[in-house]
Amino acid sequence: MVESRFSMLPEKSLFWLQLILLVVLTFLAILFRRPDQFFHPYVWAEDGVLILPDFAASGWRTILHPIAGYFILPAKLIFAISATISFRWLPEISYWITVAFAAFVVTAIAFSPTQLRYSKACALAPLLIPIDSEVYGVSLFSGWWGTLLAVLPLLWRADGLQKTTYRLTLLVVGGLSSPLIIGLSPLYALRAVREQTRSSVVDLGVCLLLAAIQASSLLFTQQMPVAGSFELAPILLIEKFFGDFLLVASTPAQLPEAFFLGVALLAFLFYGCWKQRNSLGIPFLLLLGCFSVSLLLSIARQPLSAIHPSLGGPRYFFLPYTFLAWIIIQLVSVSEGITRVIALSLLAIATKNTFHVAQRRHDSIDWRAQVTECGNSLSYSLPIHVAGSKEFLWHVDMTGADCRRLVRHSWFDNDDEFVR
Repeated sequence: MVESRFSMLPEKSLFWLQLILLVVLTFLAILFRRPDQFFHPYVWAEDGVLILPDFAASGWRTILHPIAGYFILPAKLIFAISATISFRWLPEISYWITVAFAAFVVTAIAFSPTQLRYSKACALAPLLIPIDSEVYGVSLFSGWWGTLLAVLPLLWRADGLQKTTYRLTLLVVGGLSSPLIIGLSPLYALRAVREQTRSSVVDLGVCLLLAAIQASSLLFTQQMPVAGSFELAPILLIEKFFGDFLLVASTPAQLPEAFFLGVALLAFLFYGCWKQRNSLGIPFLLLLGCFSVSLLLSIARQPLSAIHPSLGGPRYFFLPYTFLAWIIIQLVSVSEGITRVIALSLLAIATKNTFHVAQRRHDSIDWRAQVTECGNSLSYSLPIHVAGSKEFLWHVDMTGADCRRLVRHSWFDNDDEFVR
């Protein structure tokens, strides 16, 4: 008995070592990508102009209200928790909860009993993909991270089925993070038909319920994609979702090079997938489905010509690029010789590409000073960051009474020092 317990220690120690390392790497990656959000964090975009006034009016009921037509549970929860703890320290608190949530997603990918090969490498992939750092360290975009959780139950191993509560929690949080759950429904149905197990049927039922909630919200708010709004330009699609993975084309002169790199990447993927089809199996097909659904969702929300991994709407590349990295990692895991060398080289090139577009800076604004000004005014236009420059800010009109009430209802730093 004693020997058995001691024999388990190295495995447990290894687990905790890997867990701590992944958490530290998550923090360091986000720190590198958005250093100013660490040194002087602030409130960004819809977090300020939509969620803030909604929270001021509705309190925690804001969690039940969609943004852009769909539910983003992580973003709403992070804002509500942070504002409740301390409205004066809202940016700092939401930053650290956002980092913690990203670390949770990373460790969930690494340690959940999925059929992802090289799961630790897959866990690091969202931190290293070559996009601008819009979705890193900002609570508003935590829904994009949360969406990754909805994919994990789809790839669950048979020997991990006993973790029912944990699995369904991932599915619910992921499904209420973005509309991707709608596109994942056919994949969950395919899994249920193939496996014909109680757990796969339960997962399908929960997935369909979450998809219905998100679809109903999109329909009710009239945010569903309009027929004919898709800009399905093959050249742009190949260039942006494949070529820019290896070389983010930031100038017109680089567009042909990015397109040809995209063609080469596609050709390799077709070759590798066909050659290793027997080794990869059904889970890999489901992963390909996740990539396809996320790509279609991205171009359904915004025209292809309007988005770019570093210049415009980089959030729309977060999921497709993460799944693309996972696909290449799976090829690395089952390939040998030149195929494996090429796959590893593609990951190395993409990682190198990340350092050219990965860092985002912003001007410092004193949030607590703004809150004080608001509390001392009859009404006040709070500045909200959207691009990072003080020259281009959004504003949200708040009453002084609302600012004072939000401060007073905070758990700490709630002293009433406002001038009457």
